[in-house]
Amino acid sequence: MQSHIQMPKVVLKEFVNEEKYYFKCEVATGKITKGYPKRTYTQEDYYSEEMETAFNQYIETPLKSVIDFAKCNLMDLSVVVNEDVEFNVYNYIRSLIARSERLLRYANESSVYLQFMEDQSQHDWIADYAMNSVSIYSLEKEFSVSFIVNDTTIPFVLPTCGLYECKFRGQISIIAPITPFRAIWLVKCDDSETKERAILSIDKDLENAIRTINRMLFQKQISEKVGYVVSSDESMLKELKAEIEAFSGTSLWGTKNG
Repeated sequence: MQSHIQMPKVVLKEFVNEEKYYFKCEVATGKITKGYPKRTYTQEDYYSEEMETAFNQYIETPLKSVIDFAKCNLMDLSVVVNEDVEFNVYNYIRSLIARSERLLRYANESSVYLQFMEDQSQHDWIADYAMNSVSIYSLEKEFSVSFIVNDTTIPFVLPTCGLYECKFRGQISIIAPITPFRAIWLVKCDDSETKERAILSIDKDLENAIRTINRMLFQKQISEKVGYVVSSDESMLKELKAEIEAFSGTSLWGTKNG
């Protein structure tokens, strides 16, 4: 069975073009190739069948309802995010953290016990442990759930790590694209603040805001050292690569093609 290591297929499918593929940039090499949701950032039997079943039941199926909510209901920016959507968003964010390569590397460096486990057992154990330790209640207490509606002509890119943390509009935030024109927006709040947060629309006059978000999403994936950045627009990936190299002042990928 091909396991998606971190990014669920249900989200990847939202980023395909009319011909049912997208372009993906491998951050380790900078190479840009065609990609398909079924095979992007996967590995044979990375998780057990039982773990895959759990991901499908508790993450992917509920996440589809979040995507449908974001696509169908956010034309009205006054819409209230209901409790079911909030719960499923928190679960999705937890799963991205629990399935990250960074967490896997850290766990292996920190635990003698894990070194005696088979790879698949390691992956299952770490994901299960992290899903239960990154408490949904702490996320709920610290972050309110909203969405960003991208009303520009520039689509979001999708890193396979799924999210990045930043200070956005003066607030500590987690941004996680789920379609080219919708993103989950978690905003850190304190006990004195209301949890209800207005939907944010970014219109065509603020295209630079989307460009900045995309650059940060790309840079976040680079910091993970593995994985891909996905877009239906190949030229956008090339532009982002050039921008990031210019910003860093170094050649990140040498003379590799793509």
